[in-house]
Amino acid sequence: MSEEIFDFLKIASSAEHFYNIQKNTYTLHSLEKSCSYPDYEKSARFCMDMLKKCGFQQVERIAHAADGKTASCDLIMPEAWELCKRSFLEIVTPQVAEYDKILADTDINPAAANIWAAPTPEGGITAEVVDYDTLDEENPDVAGKIVLFTQNKYFGHIYTKLIKHGAAAIVLSKFTAEIDEPDAVYWFNGLGNFGWYRTAEDGKLPVFSISPIKARLLKELLAKEKVTLHGEMNTRLYEGEIYTVTGIIPGESSEEYALLAHMYEPFPGDDALGAALAAEIGSVLTASGKKPRKTLRAVLSMELFGFTAFLMSNDRYKNVAAALSLDGFTHRCSSDISLRLSPVSSPFFGDFFYKDNGMKLLPDAPWGEQAGNLSDDTFGGDSMTDIPTNWLYNKSGVYHHNTGTGFLPHWVLTRERFPMLADTVLQLISRKSFPDYTNEAIADYRKNIDAVLSNNELTAGEKSFRIKVFCQYNIDRLESVKKFADYEFDAQKLYALRDQTIANLPEAEALSDTDKELSQLAVERFEAGCPSSLAKIPLPERRTFDSPASRLFFALCDGRRTVLEALLTTEAALNTRSTQQQHENLIEHLQYLEKYGYLKINCK
Repeated sequence: MSEEIFDFLKIASSAEHFYNIQKNTYTLHSLEKSCSYPDYEKSARFCMDMLKKCGFQQVERIAHAADGKTASCDLIMPEAWELCKRSFLEIVTPQVAEYDKILADTDINPAAANIWAAPTPEGGITAEVVDYDTLDEENPDVAGKIVLFTQNKYFGHIYTKLIKHGAAAIVLSKFTAEIDEPDAVYWFNGLGNFGWYRTAEDGKLPVFSISPIKARLLKELLAKEKVTLHGEMNTRLYEGEIYTVTGIIPGESSEEYALLAHMYEPFPGDDALGAALAAEIGSVLTASGKKPRKTLRAVLSMELFGFTAFLMSNDRYKNVAAALSLDGFTHRCSSDISLRLSPVSSPFFGDFFYKDNGMKLLPDAPWGEQAGNLSDDTFGGDSMTDIPTNWLYNKSGVYHHNTGTGFLPHWVLTRERFPMLADTVLQLISRKSFPDYTNEAIADYRKNIDAVLSNNELTAGEKSFRIKVFCQYNIDRLESVKKFADYEFDAQKLYALRDQTIANLPEAEALSDTDKELSQLAVERFEAGCPSSLAKIPLPERRTFDSPASRLFFALCDGRRTVLEALLTTEAALNTRSTQQQHENLIEHLQYLEKYGYLKINCK
């Protein structure tokens, strides 16, 4: 290993870098914990200063409309929101003890006012509370009432239903982390009807978030008697702005490697810490005095929505060759290191390099990996943008979006793992050569083959198709090294393994009539991403389908693959399998999207 490359690890191990990470994490968190957009103005400016101090150049703040209307890749940015002053929810039923009456108070925990909650009328509301678990789901009797909802499932469509039936307000809680975090409050940011967020057209109610211990108390009281609550939500929703903060450290090439870390969430470890890590990797590079082969770019923005708006504006994505997400790395929820692999729609050798370099530096760490699925943090691997994105993170499990201790930074792990992180990123963009990863590709391919052959639910045709998919995926990952360095490899061993395996399979079954139709169709999309907010469709005409058209499926719809090929490739990559009824629904789903101008269906 050359001295030039080795220096990164030594420099990153300095106590000064660790101190900067801690300081910047806590400062950024202090500016964002209220989730108020006026505070986001301050946090964006802080991030600009942070990047400049770490050696980034051409630092800029780019505004995006936060109006509940403006869409990028069919992601409608939610409205700006502000917690104006103390908001609270209390029990007014007389026989309840005084110390039990306060259920939610933003002076104690700002997350008690759920983000994007609508304001109550002046003076608040006083109303009976009902437990959603006891209601008729099809026709809930909630007119003029406050609804307690504690089920652990997506809430968006239920929210819309409660508005339709005249609910006055909503109280949300989760019991998933009740034993360990009974006093913590969940941050329910995904309440959209279509897509993750509610739009300007969607109705909104005052939404209070309460702790599991308070929710248990309320459920127990409701089981015995009628309970009345008084709530005041002092918030406002308005047309405002949210920001992307970005800057570069120039390399020999204008091609960029991007570090992605999201802002605008109320947790030090999710993801104020990620933003601080991204900036400090730049500080290590600056301190080294070395000029990398690829330009290093930091992108700090709103998760998925802000990144998409940034990448798709002014063709900015065209210089980004690949990316790494730093969302939720070294928080306290777990000590594992999970590597999210590049998606089959945009394969990348970073899968091999991060395992190789990272595990050499931290051989005793609990490493794991997950298939690339174009999650909110790895969405760039769409075939239309082709930004393969890895993601290093600690799993959060039941603690996700919980204001308890789980999303506090684990500083012991951070101190231990930051040097590995910085060294691996900076070696990736600086090396003139890389090891031959053919054997690693073959080993991964053998694991894929074993998993396919042992899956008794698959037909012979599906097994053959998946074995071909995984062969090409591994070859494409090896081929991608050429984007970063001179590289030669021999794919013949992979092809030979593919052919030998397929030769031992029974003859493929005949396709169903539906699958024959899917094999004759291809999709031409008009923009990257997956239709989710349905921004082009009038609100009364928006609908969902029980269809296997996931984000990865659309990423594979490149106009060349047939719909069946895109579907089967998706299922291979994610180890899923859809029904024939869902295949029929897929045709209807695509026709629906074609009607509103999202895509064009062509016959092959």
